[in-house]
Amino acid sequence: MSKYVLILDLDGVLITSPSWKSDELDSDGYSKFNENCVRNLNQLLSKYDFEIWLSSTRRTVKKIGEFNEIFSRRNIITPIVGFVPNYLNCKTRRNEIEKFVKEYQISRYLIVDDDKSLNGLESEQKTNLILTEFHKGFDSEKLEQAIQIMEVLATKNSIQILVFNIKHPKHGIFKKRHQERREVDYKSIWRIGQGVGLFCEKRRIY
Repeated sequence: MSKYVLILDLDGVLITSPSWKSDELDSDGYSKFNENCVRNLNQLLSKYDFEIWLSSTRRTVKKIGEFNEIFSRRNIITPIVGFVPNYLNCKTRRNEIEKFVKEYQISRYLIVDDDKSLNGLESEQKTNLILTEFHKGFDSEKLEQAIQIMEVLATKNSIQILVFNIKHPKHGIFKKRHQERREVDYKSIWRIGQGVGLFCEKRRIY
């Protein structure tokens, strides 16, 4: 998966009807989405290139095409591409998402959900979690938190170019371009340059 993955719940994220009463229905007969939450979601979707994977329990009663019609009528700008699998041996949302991330080998993802079982995610996964409140949903505060998480993810996965100015004792200065992920071990590269008797000057171009 080359895009970011958005693991998205509905109830408590986009649908914020009080739990003690039936959902308010829209003109198409499906639950109304909170317009402010939809607006915030669209801001996030317009800023980052996401694939949406639905984690809501509602995924068990409708097909992807039906949900995309619902999304389109509510002006959500990015369609759903898939459902988090309904694993028979998973008892909680946390278990489902942990298995989904591992099975699909997903490294660039954001979880937006109100399910409290997600508090039990491992620390590395929990840093990618926006845990909403049922009656507030994906409000402006959660949007800000989501953007902060995405900025960190973007930094971790960016590619940078290292430019080495290498001075050979006999042949003067020449340049060598080397492209690596941000996590590259710069000290090791520096030692290699020194080990072959060269003077290396490096700088980063972002």
